[in-house]
Amino acid sequence: MGGCGSGLWERRSKATVEDCLSICVGDLVRLGLIQTGEWASGRVNWNRPRTGELLSSARCESDARGAEAAWLRLSYTLRRERRPVSYTVSLTATRPHLGGVRWWFVCPLTAQGGECGRRVGKLYLPSGGEYYGCRRCYDLTYASCRRSHRRGRLDRLP
Repeated sequence: MGGCGSGLWERRSKATVEDCLSICVGDLVRLGLIQTGEWASGRVNWNRPRTGELLSSARCESDARGAEAAWLRLSYTLRRERRPVSYTVSLTATRPHLGGVRWWFVCPLTAQGGECGRRVGKLYLPSGGEYYGCRRCYDLTYASCRRSHRRGRLDRLP
């Protein structure tokens, strides 16, 4: 049971980031939805890569006038329940060696009884999730890691 090719390993494995909707702070900066020293707002859409079909959209509103109190408000509707969700994600900034400002999300989820608070560049919303959170809070992996583990297991067979 659970041997090579049984498929049981696949069912027990972690969800992947590729299966989730994701929001990247760098993309929001490039779209002008996070602007240092400014308030900004707009909409973000997620489309199916091959067909262009709209999967989801969210309204984004940010206030980056103060690096210590910067925030991003996400507003979207959960499709399966048709329930609106709106919450604020804290933003923090660092100053790279060559100048400028690099923005980061502060994970809004709670993990192991306390606030996660990790500084991350991407937040993920897995199927069945309600709020965007970091990879660690959702215990996500990458599809390439799955493939490498499967390959490693096959290499160990006699």
